[in-house]
Amino acid sequence: MTPQPILLSQEEIEQLRKEVGRPTLMGKSIAKHIAEVDAYMALGLDVPGHGEAGGYEHNRHKQNYTYMNIAGRLFLITQEEKYATFVKDLLNWYADKYLTLDYQVQKNTNLPVVYSTRF
Repeated sequence: MTPQPILLSQEEIEQLRKEVGRPTLMGKSIAKHIAEVDAYMALGLDVPGHGEAGGYEHNRHKQNYTYMNIAGRLFLITQEEKYATFVKDLLNWYADKYLTLDYQVQKNTNLPVVYSTRF
């Protein structure tokens, strides 16, 4: 199956491929993304359940999305299968876990201030 890029054109992907390993600004940016995604992938997959906004679960879901997005682009640029596998495995884990999650119970820890008009 050939991936169909959405946010990058085939021409842009080809231009980015030429920059991999070069000491240009774009080459250094790609190298930085490779290092960051590789380090994140080394942590192992984690799909936590529900949690409070700003808590571990919330932040991990944000990180998962961010690194899946970058890994998908890196797969298109570098053609290294490990990035596609990372995204596929993480999405499959989310798909499997989604059906086991109950509704989110919000603990309202930041109640609005109610002002009285009476003095």
